Amino acid sequence: MDEEEDPNKVRESAKPGTEGAVEVAKMLESHTCLKFLDISENHINEAVADFLATFIIKNTALETLHIGRNHLGSNGISVIANALMTLTGIKELEFIDTGITSNAAASIANFIRSNTRLESLYLGAGCFPSTKSLEISFIEKSILLEKQFAKIVRSYTGFSIRKKYNIEKINNFLSTKKLNLPSSNKLQKEGAKAVCMALQNIQSLERLSLENNDLDDDSVDIISAVFTSNTSMNQLWISSNLFSPIGLSKLLKPLQMISTLEVLDLANSNLSPQVALDIAAVICSNKQIRQLWLEHSNLTDNGTVIILNVLMASMYVAVVSLRDNNITEQSANLLYKALAQNISLEQLYLGNNNLTDVGITQIMSSLTNSHGLNTLDLSNTNITEVSVDSIVEVITSSSQLQQLFLGDNKLCSSGAIKIVTALQGSHTIQVLGLSHNHITCEAAGEISTAVSSMPYLSTLMFDGNELEVDGVCTIIEGVQELNWLMILSVTDNVNSEEEEEYEVLKTCFTDSTKFKLYM
Repeated sequence: MDEEEDPNKVRESAKPGTEGAVEVAKMLESHTCLKFLDISENHINEAVADFLATFIIKNTALETLHIGRNHLGSNGISVIANALMTLTGIKELEFIDTGITSNAAASIANFIRSNTRLESLYLGAGCFPSTKSLEISFIEKSILLEKQFAKIVRSYTGFSIRKKYNIEKINNFLSTKKLNLPSSNKLQKEGAKAVCMALQNIQSLERLSLENNDLDDDSVDIISAVFTSNTSMNQLWISSNLFSPIGLSKLLKPLQMISTLEVLDLANSNLSPQVALDIAAVICSNKQIRQLWLEHSNLTDNGTVIILNVLMASMYVAVVSLRDNNITEQSANLLYKALAQNISLEQLYLGNNNLTDVGITQIMSSLTNSHGLNTLDLSNTNITEVSVDSIVEVITSSSQLQQLFLGDNKLCSSGAIKIVTALQGSHTIQVLGLSHNHITCEAAGEISTAVSSMPYLSTLMFDGNELEVDGVCTIIEGVQELNWLMILSVTDNVNSEEEEEYEVLKTCFTDSTKFKLYM
């Protein structure tokens, strides 16, 4: 865009779903030099598949296609995969959350066999909400901008019409929100077998995504063979499947022969101490590992200690996710040692663990030199205002902090005020979660003043506190001038005596705010 636009006007001018995608596909038929096309997350259904197939067949320069998180289904994906067989230059293909079943696997496998240049294949089914990025795609309208489209096609070989908004993962909040989500992929054993057999002939594969596909131990041998034939693999996303600890250990063995792995995702798995040892061996053989996703995997302190002992030697890990693993303050000392030596940390997820004030204070002292830290998740770690000063030190030492999740703790009003005061004037903070922290109405004024000075804040979560009607009003009024605010959630903040007055305010505010307001 030539000039900065009001984000709310951008959203209002967006063209939604399938109708817009059909128009895009028709317009692209004559544009045969496009190399990159991203139409993910746009409510597109299988009716668009034929139009996209026509474009694909004519566009022999295409190298990257992202079409995930749409409602294409196996039939739609089969049509597109068959069209892709006419191209030999595809390097990256993304079909995440498109409703693939084993029925479409044959078409995808045939495409793979016809394309020896494939480097990245994403067939996963993202678990919602994603604990990897703590993102929810509130795509009520796609951001296909009509007035910009012709200019973009003329000027670039890449075109993206995807946008994501950040939001805190809070269970009680999510349970009240009904989102029209794309269908998850379910390759299962037969589909995985067809795809992986084809992948064994691809020696250039670097990135593979198979998460949440109902894969079990019967699929282990065929998947392992893909790792054996692709020794330059650098990203593996295989979380949320049905592998047993024995199956996972067998799956990890060939990865110990690879030295190029940068991303390993085993989230939502059953990681026994033996599996933890195998993960440690993979880390040892892959000195450049950058992202480690192990959340919700029953590691406990025993498994965590095994992994942290080898992680201490890795200075370049950028993302560490250990959410929801029954970790206690007993692991804090090793976490401190592992993180203190890391010069590259960007994202740290420790939420849903019983780390307490003692553990968090020790861990935070290791992060004061992590100047590149952009995401910190300490939600539901059983901390109080006692830990706040150590968290404030991290905030003030980090010049790039974008997302801070502190929900479901006991920070109280004094702790919350210290946090927002430390963030006051920040030009980087985009997401702030302070839900369920016993914050009262008396703190609303200071919090509102501080938050109003965060110009790029996009998501603010204050659910389940004790703000009462006056406090809620103060917060809402304080953020009115934040141009980039997308979501403000202040649910469950009033008592039963205020319900009638609150209902009136709901109608008033929800009709007048330019951001998404949940009350």
